[in-house]
Amino acid sequence: MIVKPNAAASSFDFVHPNCMVFTAHGRLFVGDSRGQIAVWDVALRQGNIYADNHFVIKHKELEGDEINQLIVHPEHENKLFVYSRDNCIRLVEYESMKGPRVRKRFFGIRCRDLSVRSCVSPDGQYLVGGSEDGVPCLWSATTGEAFSQKQTKRYECRFLDMVSDVAWNPKYNMFALTGFGHNFPAMVYVYERSEEQLNEIFYSNAGGTTAASSVDVSAAVEGKGTARGKEPEV
Repeated sequence: MIVKPNAAASSFDFVHPNCMVFTAHGRLFVGDSRGQIAVWDVALRQGNIYADNHFVIKHKELEGDEINQLIVHPEHENKLFVYSRDNCIRLVEYESMKGPRVRKRFFGIRCRDLSVRSCVSPDGQYLVGGSEDGVPCLWSATTGEAFSQKQTKRYECRFLDMVSDVAWNPKYNMFALTGFGHNFPAMVYVYERSEEQLNEIFYSNAGGTTAASSVDVSAAVEGKGTARGKEPEV
C-alpha cells in the first residue's frame, strides 16, 4: 500500500518527526524537531492508503523548539495541546479565521532537553505534565491556572530524575505517572472529594428545603460509601 501524495515523503527532508496523533476522524498530526506540525487527512480507499489535504501548522511561539507531544482536545478536534521543549505547553487552535492561535499557555514544568510527556483528563478539564525536575504539574485546562505547590505537595512525588510520562484513566478519575531511574515506581493518584465538597453537593441537591441529616455524607467521608473524603493521594 502506498501513501499519497508525495508530500508525505518530502515534509521531513531536513528535520525529524518527534510525535504524532490521530483524531477520531482520521486526521493525522505529526510534530517535528523544528517546532512545526504537519497535517494529513488519512483514509483507506479500495485497499490503498491516501493522505490528502496536507498543510503545516506554524506559529512563531513554536518554531525552533522540538515538539515532544501532541494531544487532541477531547471536546474540540480543532484544538491541540502542544508540549514543546521551551518549558511550556500550549493549547493551539489551528482552524481559526486568523490562522493558528495560542489560546492558553501552561507554565510550571521544566522541559528543555528530554522527551517528557503530558496528558489531559477525558472531559478536557485538567492537564497533567511530566517535568525534567522530577515534580509533576497540574493545571486547570479551562483557565490555564496551575495548582499551587501547596496543593500538589501531597502528591508525595519527587523523583531524582524526570517525570517522563503521565496517563489519565479513561474510566475513573485517576492518573498515573512514572519516571527514569533505578526502582522508580509507577504512581497512581485518585481524586477524592473533601467533606466540604460532599456537604456542598448534598445540600445543593436538597435545595435547602429540609433539615436533612448529613449521615450519608459522613458515611462517604468515613470510606463507607463510594466516595472518600480526602484530596488526591496515592
